[in-house]
Amino acid sequence: MRTCFPLCVTVVAASLCGCPEASVTSEAETLAARGRILIGRGEFDDAVAALDAAIAASPEDADLYAERALAKERLGDDAAAEADYTQALKIDPRHFRSLNDRAAVRARAGRFAEAIEDLSAAIEVQPTAALPYANRAQAAIDSGDAEAALADLAAVQRIDPRDPLTPLRRGDALLMLERYEDALRAYDTAAQRDPQSAAAVRQQARTLVKLGRFADAAEAMAAAATLEPALAETDEAEDIATMRRVDAALRDRGMRLRADSGDWAAETGNGPRPLVVAADFDGRAVVDAEEVALLKADGGLLAVPSDGGYRVIRSTDIDLDSLTPASFYVASPAETPPPLDE
Repeated sequence: MRTCFPLCVTVVAASLCGCPEASVTSEAETLAARGRILIGRGEFDDAVAALDAAIAASPEDADLYAERALAKERLGDDAAAEADYTQALKIDPRHFRSLNDRAAVRARAGRFAEAIEDLSAAIEVQPTAALPYANRAQAAIDSGDAEAALADLAAVQRIDPRDPLTPLRRGDALLMLERYEDALRAYDTAAQRDPQSAAAVRQQARTLVKLGRFADAAEAMAAAATLEPALAETDEAEDIATMRRVDAALRDRGMRLRADSGDWAAETGNGPRPLVVAADFDGRAVVDAEEVALLKADGGLLAVPSDGGYRVIRSTDIDLDSLTPASFYVASPAETPPPLDE
């Protein structure tokens, strides 16, 4: 969870009396300003060095530690960043930025309870700010507490109705609660609010799978891949495309696909029947022979790649001793079948 809290180092007005305190403050402010500029340029090592000097000149300034923590985060050193946020909070226990951003560091490490504790403290400091509620909602989702997330997202909606991530996060919480129709509506809103959000469209696809709408899921996944091309190469995209084709083959026989996590079944009027989908190696069906034997005993079905789609075979009709060049049964699906000309 990466937060977007604006940098807001407090600038202390320098005295014009020429006393040593004013000189020290001016030096720290100059170094801090340089550090912020270097962070903006992406020169994080130099930013840390400038902020080291600023802290040496003004060691009780919580903002300086938070600024240096940000530079250390950008360098990928979350442990050092957390130490700086913690030091800032020792100086000022109500330092909002450090509470919010230390929570982000802790959430990335999977320490969600600590992150939520920090964000709850940040809410006490600024109860009308949407950001800590939004971040606490994300931490709740990541820790599996969907109801708490929905409560925080309701607060975000009241404070900042235009927050583009609220419907996406709300969809995630509703999906966890298996409220699939509500989740889909939330993801639709997220996609409308941000048409370039590949995450929203991908979540639409995942929810449509849960609803058994495999053709729509495949179209949504294809749309997500136009926004984020790498998605087209994922196992998930391949699985959803396969679900679409297998479901179409089953519907030709008066059945439907039920895909629950890694277990697929054929839904019939008499309940589900076991289903195995053969892997497709160069247009050939590849399936574990032992798995097919179990299907035969259970009266299951086998979906075999055929002409860009699938055909469904009753396992009782499969003769493992009669192999054809288009269909091979191997000890393990990971094995490569023999060439077609053998």
